[in-house]
Amino acid sequence: MSKYIKYISFILLILFCILCGIIHKTKSKYFVSDSKTAFHINSLISDTIKPTIIVKKTNNIEKVLNDDEYFSDTDIELNYYDNTKINKAEYWYNEKNKNFNGNGSVLSLNTKFTKEGWYKIVVTDIFNNTNQSVILIDKTPPNVTVKYYKKNKIGILKTPKQIIMNGGIC
Repeated sequence: MSKYIKYISFILLILFCILCGIIHKTKSKYFVSDSKTAFHINSLISDTIKPTIIVKKTNNIEKVLNDDEYFSDTDIELNYYDNTKINKAEYWYNEKNKNFNGNGSVLSLNTKFTKEGWYKIVVTDIFNNTNQSVILIDKTPPNVTVKYYKKNKIGILKTPKQIIMNGGIC
């Protein structure tokens, strides 16, 4: 007799869980561990891991960003992933500095960035874990002035071509 009561109570518990989901108009799913206990599935899941942002340079070197600042002297391609699901991925662009205002633009997978300037990347998962990184793309080589001493002469070279023509002597 107790065996039947156990099965009946288990079935009633499952029906109760299903009805609660319907009455509250939610897409509730329940995990039943035994005939005495039921847990709402969302209360069992907890995630504190931030999404991952991956920068790939044109020479196929990859770097994982985690709330970092990153410098690139080439075009880059951005990807991101998470152990659960991405809720939102956005980016901001500023040509002059790393101050960003307004709403971001949607960041898709395999997005390529070629313009020089500052980019802020924000990726958020469904548990509101956020990875916010800043990237600077600067492909312009600096102006170099090299002073050298050769045979009692002091000279100034302003371009790499002059250094090479001078035999690499600095």
